Amino acid sequence: MNLYLDIQGTLLQLSGKPAKHLGEFLKVATRDHTCFFVTSCAHQHTDSAHQQIVQNFPEELHPYLQQIKIAAWQTRKTDAIDFSQEFLWLDDQITPDEQAILERNDASAKAIRMDHFENPDQLREIAKQLSSKKAGFTLVEVLTVIVVIAFLSTLTILMVNKARASAKVTKAQSDIAEISKAIHTLRIDTEEWPGHQTPDTACTNLPLGCPANNELEDLNVGAAGLTATDGAYSNWDGPYMQRVPVDPWGNNYFFDSDYDIDDPSGVWRAVVGSYGPNGTGLNDYDSDDILQVLAQ
Repeated sequence: MNLYLDIQGTLLQLSGKPAKHLGEFLKVATRDHTCFFVTSCAHQHTDSAHQQIVQNFPEELHPYLQQIKIAAWQTRKTDAIDFSQEFLWLDDQITPDEQAILERNDASAKAIRMDHFENPDQLREIAKQLSSKKAGFTLVEVLTVIVVIAFLSTLTILMVNKARASAKVTKAQSDIAEISKAIHTLRIDTEEWPGHQTPDTACTNLPLGCPANNELEDLNVGAAGLTATDGAYSNWDGPYMQRVPVDPWGNNYFFDSDYDIDDPSGVWRAVVGSYGPNGTGLNDYDSDDILQVLAQ
């Protein structure tokens, strides 16, 4: 990674003294990264300019400073930055124009404003961050990542399964609505419901009660009157559906004129529906059934 380093207010305090923890920072910075001076003292690298910069620092820091070149720039320090490479820029003063250039390059977070008065330990904190970037992951970090990935994978699977289950319910509801429309049209033409049953009422309301086999589990047969006729429907003008599909769980949709919805009042209904995800069938209805009530 490239490090672009201002001098006054960054490596040096505004008083001209070396910033606190400068040696620690320079050791990490020059060991693991490519460093450049970006300073108003010099706009391009020359041996004399570099030597003049180095002389402002204690002699024990010179070996580190000798590894840092002066970056060339003209009107803005951002001229020196290679935005195609990973970088950090340390400076105590960033102009509005320079900030705008950083934003255009999605690099605002890569500029660190230095303030040794507000945070005397800032260079040490940055050195630790640079060391961690170079050092890689510890075993604990790797295990943590594995756990997080496993958790997110499980959560994703659960969410996908939930979405799939919800989509199946929605598909069943849509199919049932289409079947109900077909039954309604059959009733208008023939004045009968599937199975030649009396329309617009649950069969439990009829004087003679429900006919035999009033539950139809295959709505594609001629007796159902939706996709074909058994010849006994007067004024039949179908088909009212090309084919009644199976539900999303692979079971037939059904028509039942005395469906018990487990209503405490004991009311029975005429319904068209699906046995739902568990597929529990005829006369063994339960709470996962998906229904549309036609009459009661």
